[in-house]
Amino acid sequence: MTERAQLRQELEVRASVDALTSCLNRAATLELVDRTVSAPAGAGGGGNAVVFIDLDRFKAVNDAAGHAAGDAVLCNVAEACRATMRSSDTVARLGGDEFAIIIENCAPGRARQLGQKILQALNPLETQWKGAHYNVGASIGLAMITAEMPDEKAWLEAADRACYIAKREGRGQLQIAASMQDELRSQQA
Repeated sequence: MTERAQLRQELEVRASVDALTSCLNRAATLELVDRTVSAPAGAGGGGNAVVFIDLDRFKAVNDAAGHAAGDAVLCNVAEACRATMRSSDTVARLGGDEFAIIIENCAPGRARQLGQKILQALNPLETQWKGAHYNVGASIGLAMITAEMPDEKAWLEAADRACYIAKREGRGQLQIAASMQDELRSQQA
């Protein structure tokens, strides 16, 4: 019976973790985001946020050095994210060169600071592969998770839209989702 329980646990982990980076995968991330909105507020300021990260210049690495070099970059990005964020935050790889970080129990101003911290860690991020150096950067979107949003996909989409604006406006920057900008302004007033 113990072997069967171990196998079941191993299969559950495999179903929720990205095999390359050991980050949560997209499906497990959507479940986590869904749970954060219904969880009671904690001591860290009560809010929950999602950081959406899209790598800049990643395609150039794959084109120049192949997918194995790209895989090394993705692992390096995942490690930089884990090293930069709080132990209570969750790093996820959504697919391709897209990552997310779920920040729990954090006020909007602190979430913005954490977003800036990860931006600094990833711009630029150097990876060495077979004697060559490859630099990638990141564009980041940040959104607070609120009960007014209809579902977990809407929370990721709000951060994704903010990330798209960051890319459109020159890459390598952090953009705050419109709904969060209003909240930050009211805190500063």
